Amino acid sequence: MHVIPPFARESNNRAYFNRLTLPADRSLVGSIHSHPSGVALPSTEDLLYGYGPVIMIIGYPDKIRAFDKNGKTLNVIFTK
Repeated sequence: MHVIPPFARESNNRAYFNRLTLPADRSLVGSIHSHPSGVALPSTEDLLYGYGPVIMIIGYPDKIRAFDKNGKTLNVIFTK
């Protein structure tokens, strides 16, 4: 399931959403966002404020990486 937070907003270099606007759903296991700079590593803000135990980052042009809340790299397996 994909959930786009309502009332999300952005600035020049960040996006924000209120976690309280997300549904109470234990199947949501993390968040995914992009780093257009291409650096697919979590920032301090990503680790502190990411939703759920998994943070996925898409870095331009084709890097997709996943991390736990401590910044440890997780293996990503894509299936159909």
